[in-house]
Amino acid sequence: MNLPLLNELPKAQDYDAVVFAVAHKLYCELDLSGWGAGNKTLVLDANYIFSENQRKDAREHGINLESIG
Repeated sequence: MNLPLLNELPKAQDYDAVVFAVAHKLYCELDLSGWGAGNKTLVLDANYIFSENQRKDAREHGINLESIG
């Protein structure tokens, strides 16, 4: 499979749901509030990639975030 890799995340508003399953540095350092605020995108943290503070801040900014990892 010869697929291009993205250097940055696409806009959250373009997706109904996004699953984060691997603790890539880009994901661990992601400003969830800046990336997903104001969108109805479901964010699923499938491996506890985001810190407690990141999850709390995201939820305070209206991001629908669930952690199952």
